[in-house]
Amino acid sequence: MKNSNLIVISFVLTFFYSCMPSMFSVHESINNQKYPSIVKKYNEFNQVTFYYHKDLKFEQFQIYLGQKSSHKYLRLKVSTHGSNWTFFDEAALINSEKQTLKYQFESVNRKTSFFNSTVSEKFDDSLSESNARELLGFLKANNGNLKIRLSGEKQREHELNNSKINALIDVLNFYFDEL
Repeated sequence: MKNSNLIVISFVLTFFYSCMPSMFSVHESINNQKYPSIVKKYNEFNQVTFYYHKDLKFEQFQIYLGQKSSHKYLRLKVSTHGSNWTFFDEAALINSEKQTLKYQFESVNRKTSFFNSTVSEKFDDSLSESNARELLGFLKANNGNLKIRLSGEKQREHELNNSKINALIDVLNFYFDEL
């Protein structure tokens, strides 16, 4: 019995490590010296290129952009994971200057999942240029960590440190400067 467990574990580890390069190489560098942390991924089926900051891939508050032909657009992705449902429909940001910025979400756009006792809730909505400029100014006015409160039936709070805030600023600057 012991040997069969070792064989199974060995097989799983071998398979996992052989797949790792393909799992993590889906994004490619854009070779831009001003924005070295921005990466892109091309969706062949929809013929869309998505641009992300590599340090924001698994963050609760993300901005990414898409480009199809000459049309470019911004997306705001807000998510939370935990042991309880929040059913949030609002994200409020508070910066170090005590300024507040709020985003409302329609519940029909919420994506949820429950796996292994973990609840995940996510909104992935468009971000207009005017809202993006407002967010950029808000982020640049910040001098410390940024607090995010997700509110709905319950509340959940997250914090973004300076490196994550700078990553968000990079994505927005890239959108306005380069595309």
